[in-house]
Amino acid sequence: MVDYVTSGDRLGTIIASLGRWERIVRSPRSWPEATRPLDAAASEVFQRLRRLLTPVQWERFIAGQSHWIQSMGWEAAHLEAGSPVPANDYLAMRIGYVGV
Repeated sequence: MVDYVTSGDRLGTIIASLGRWERIVRSPRSWPEATRPLDAAASEVFQRLRRLLTPVQWERFIAGQSHWIQSMGWEAAHLEAGSPVPANDYLAMRIGYVGV
């Protein structure tokens, strides 16, 4: 998914995809008509994970995934603007990619 942010797609397309993925993470069965292979695969994987994790583990997992997805959207916005990313913004974005 990280490569998708730098794929050259329009910002609106990227943000729409990230929003859909964030919804699939939070509620894997909420997108039953998923026709895109990545959406369907993500839904299946997250359904399986949800069955294996305790409620606390699941909440922590989706919080981390949401942070990661938000960081990808942030980076996509910077790339679209074409402006240099300030060091503090860059570091905060990268933390979202690798965890805290």
